[in-house]
Amino acid sequence: MIRYVRKAFFGVLFFTMVWSASGQSWSFGFQAGLTFSKLQGPVEQDAGTDLESFDFANGFHVGGLFNYKLTDQVGLRTGLVFNQKGTKYKYDGPSYFFFKREGAKAPVATLVTRQQEIKFTNANIDIPVMIFARLGSLELRGGLYGSVLVAGNAGGSLNLTNIRTLSGNNSVADVMFSLDYNYGSDRVGTGNGVLQSRIITGEEVFFPSIIGAYYEEPVKKGSLFNVFDYGLTGGASYFINETFYFGAEIQYGFADVTKNFYDYSKLTLDANRDRIQRADKDNSLTLKFSLGFSF
Repeated sequence: MIRYVRKAFFGVLFFTMVWSASGQSWSFGFQAGLTFSKLQGPVEQDAGTDLESFDFANGFHVGGLFNYKLTDQVGLRTGLVFNQKGTKYKYDGPSYFFFKREGAKAPVATLVTRQQEIKFTNANIDIPVMIFARLGSLELRGGLYGSVLVAGNAGGSLNLTNIRTLSGNNSVADVMFSLDYNYGSDRVGTGNGVLQSRIITGEEVFFPSIIGAYYEEPVKKGSLFNVFDYGLTGGASYFINETFYFGAEIQYGFADVTKNFYDYSKLTLDANRDRIQRADKDNSLTLKFSLGFSF
């Protein structure tokens, strides 16, 4: 199905460009407003209890639209819209954490209770391709969209309690991190802020109070987020007069917006104390509420 949606999107976009070049009746529009978005995907469970959750995060959008009228009531629409998308993510429950050691020494694996809250904010350029119908003061529209990721950031907190070694011994004092993520520029194991330390298995380990996007990763393979997203979009607008309107729109993404390399269990490790890979599909759901002009 995704293959056919992709072909239809580029087909409609091609014909839109052809019509534009032919000098037919085009008009310009502008919209701006609030965005509420979230990721949807499988969540990790422990004995039937959800450890993870996704919720809506707020942002904004602004952009220009181009309308091609097929009749007085029906037409095609495309454009470029800057759109902040993201999600609120929580993890609350048993987990593990690797404390890094200096030099080439392997990190120390510990069992913990993890309480993690993150708000992701990604900057995207959306390209909608829709058909619209004007019924008096009401406009209905639907079609496809493509989206390109420009930048990705996140912020939040990570609290580790009930810290102990894998053998269950050597209880360690709680650790609190602030999260400051830049998915483009952050490197593995980097952070900043105040330097902290704990004694684990008789050795002092050091860690920063603020950690970056890939602090917990053994290696980095590009950004957490994939560059391209695409899916269905539709909405409605009410025109207060001939040009000014307010409207609502929904986008449902088909693409997996996160890379499978970074999908792994946060609950447990395998027998070799390595991460257990997952292959979660995390698709996006976006709600937009706009004020705009259509000339």
